[in-house]
Amino acid sequence: MKRTKNRSIPKGLIAIRAAFIFASILGTIGLIVLYFSTNLLTLGLSCVGLFIYLLVYTFWLKRNSIHATFIGGFSGAIPPLVGYAAATNSLDLKALLLFLSLCFWQMPHAFAIAIFHEKDFQKTKLPLLPLLKSPIKTKMTMLIYSILFLAVVMLFPLLNFKDTNYSFVAGIAASLWVLINLLGLCFKDYLRWAKYVFVSSIVVIIVFNFAIIML
Repeated sequence: MKRTKNRSIPKGLIAIRAAFIFASILGTIGLIVLYFSTNLLTLGLSCVGLFIYLLVYTFWLKRNSIHATFIGGFSGAIPPLVGYAAATNSLDLKALLLFLSLCFWQMPHAFAIAIFHEKDFQKTKLPLLPLLKSPIKTKMTMLIYSILFLAVVMLFPLLNFKDTNYSFVAGIAASLWVLINLLGLCFKDYLRWAKYVFVSSIVVIIVFNFAIIML
């Protein structure tokens, strides 16, 4: 792919075997550190995240299923749970909302990337939704996920005495993102709109994380 051809492994600067060994060593050290410095819940979540991302997503679904993006997003939302478990040694409703918010956010974000790199992704023949389904189907799916993200975002204050600062900041950011996804239904320039979704997704997740700090 054009967007990844200059990375060290595709250019042959780092051998695949060497990269695998290095990654395995880092992963093992990381798990050992978690075992001795946190708790078994944190260690277990880390193992689940690694298993899903490396085996389920990368080696199995990425090249075989249109649902791979969601599974990748699922594993991508686990690291915050790892941090939450490390700090509290528990998982509760707040942790679940945090997990769901990141799962739902990643879908429009990932699909937007696939849209404006469509020609590049087509070379890989990956079964991505924007490549296999019509633009309207993709836009509707992205809109639904952005609405789900907004819904989860607005549930956080209910767990923290309805914090008005969080509701104002995170609510406006998530609502504007829904609006941008909604405009896609009538936006003629598909690629340009996807870039708007991508850039705004970065802004939204940054604002969301700062808003979480207010809680």
